[in-house]
Amino acid sequence: MSIRLAAVIVVLACSPASALDCYSAPLRDKRHWSWRQVEGRTCWYPGRPGLSKAALRWPASSTSVPPADLTSGSAAPRDAAKDELLQSSSPQLTPDTFDERFRGVR
Repeated sequence: MSIRLAAVIVVLACSPASALDCYSAPLRDKRHWSWRQVEGRTCWYPGRPGLSKAALRWPASSTSVPPADLTSGSAAPRDAAKDELLQSSSPQLTPDTFDERFRGVR
């Protein structure tokens, strides 16, 4: 009977219900946080590194978005007020040709 009880405990301990939830970033608390790549995303979890990926899961209600690709070349939208301020504070320069700059004309 004790062998069956031990087998049931092992099965229950390995069930997905005991899996740790993944976070898109470590929480700011006093715990040690580690990460693994799970389903193509960085999964942060509390605890020591090296935890099995089978023990980690993304919550069904996860609204975390994977980070944007920083090498895509897309820039953040510009602020129109900042652009206007920069234009008003910089002097308007007339374009010179190479010959004018070379000869020092102006």
